[in-house]
Amino acid sequence: MKKYTKKQMYWGGGAAVVVILIGIGLFYRPHASQTSDTATATPIVQRETPTETFTKDPNETFVAALRRVILKNYPSKECKIETQEDPKGTFTSAYIAYPESDTPGQNWYVHAELCNPKYAANTSIRYFMYYKDTPDKFYFFEKTPDEL
Repeated sequence: MKKYTKKQMYWGGGAAVVVILIGIGLFYRPHASQTSDTATATPIVQRETPTETFTKDPNETFVAALRRVILKNYPSKECKIETQEDPKGTFTSAYIAYPESDTPGQNWYVHAELCNPKYAANTSIRYFMYYKDTPDKFYFFEKTPDEL
């Protein structure tokens, strides 16, 4: 378990602290008194409602499904699927990455059109989730700046 200092946690009279990490609500409940220098936190994962749900072959990898469904008409070698697995192995998150613009004054997300701009990272929070308990599906989530 990760230790958090008092400076890293908001105590709020002992109420749970909510942290949003790639769209997954993680609730940290302190297990130490407010007078201690550190508190132990236990994460609890809650699922949000997806923007879109996709089907996949249960034997197909999550990355292969993303390439087949999302990047089907986008053959650019510049498109990268960045993944991160939950430490417990219950889910994997992913997003579509591409090279940022190095041209002064140009938006960093200008190359999104190379990698399916409907799903590639931009000023919204966009990501995919694959849960091990639903091997025939993966999900897309999007949060616009107005929703945050």
